[in-house]
Amino acid sequence: MSRYIDVEVTAEDIAEGTPEDSYDCPLARALRHAGHWDACVCNASWRAGENWALLPADAIAFIEDFDAGNTVEACVFRLALP
Repeated sequence: MSRYIDVEVTAEDIAEGTPEDSYDCPLARALRHAGHWDACVCNASWRAGENWALLPADAIAFIEDFDAGNTVEACVFRLALP
């Protein structure tokens, strides 16, 4: 049985996030705000502690757009917990 977390990526996370940085992209920043202080976002998955979980397609597209320099907007993602 999977558990989920709704993670809000804010305009501040986007403005202060760093493209192609697994620990400082907007989604990693949002995960830290949600209590996952050691979150890492890599390709199609994210890590908390030693455990990994797959990202949904919309989160992957968001990261790809952000890394490519495209405009992204604040949003909420439902992520499986690792």
